[in-house]
Amino acid sequence: MSKGGKRNNSGRKKIGTVINVRVEDDIVYRIDKEFEGKSRAEKIRACLKKGLDTTYGKNKV
Repeated sequence: MSKGGKRNNSGRKKIGTVINVRVEDDIVYRIDKEFEGKSRAEKIRACLKKGLDTTYGKNKV
């Protein structure tokens, strides 16, 4: 539920796309331990960005 004003185009802006994915417990445990962030969502975003950077970006293999 978004919070903010009642007028059109007021309130929080939606950024990104919601993705519902089931992940094995051991992978979630590793992400929690190896990545920094305030929430689990931030840690998962950091993990995805690192994976994309490694594959297609800065540290291309």
